[in-house]
Amino acid sequence: MVAFDNVAPTIPSTEQISTVMAHPKGVWRAGLVRNRAIEQVRTPWVGCLDDDDSLYPDYVATHKQMVKEFPEADIFSYKMINQDGRTLPDAHALICNHIGISFAFHIRVFQKVRFRQQKCEDLRFLKDARRLGFKLTFVDRLLYKVKQ
Repeated sequence: MVAFDNVAPTIPSTEQISTVMAHPKGVWRAGLVRNRAIEQVRTPWVGCLDDDDSLYPDYVATHKQMVKEFPEADIFSYKMINQDGRTLPDAHALICNHIGISFAFHIRVFQKVRFRQQKCEDLRFLKDARRLGFKLTFVDRLLYKVKQ
């Protein structure tokens, strides 16, 4: 699922890729865009990728392996490299700007938790999920690269 935020889709829908347009209003739109796209997902696991970021080639294979190794996990947080070269997240520092969208979650989490329309929506999603008892597993693998 690829969500486009007030821009025309730059890739076509295919059997494996669906596109959705979102036209939210306001400053912190990422949460609304993600929610609208995820509402249409029909797979058990969801991973998010901002349009100007990239995933490492082994992202999907690594995620599949983590699901097998940790079947009790609801959310996997993968390492990401930020614009300034910092590697995030720090599993002990769930604070704004120290964690990003480099996580994948089971759709059952989304049935109870939504992204908020505010700054640090990714962090809020994770904190809300943990508060509701969902298990967050940190994986020490660099799989996500933030725009440079």
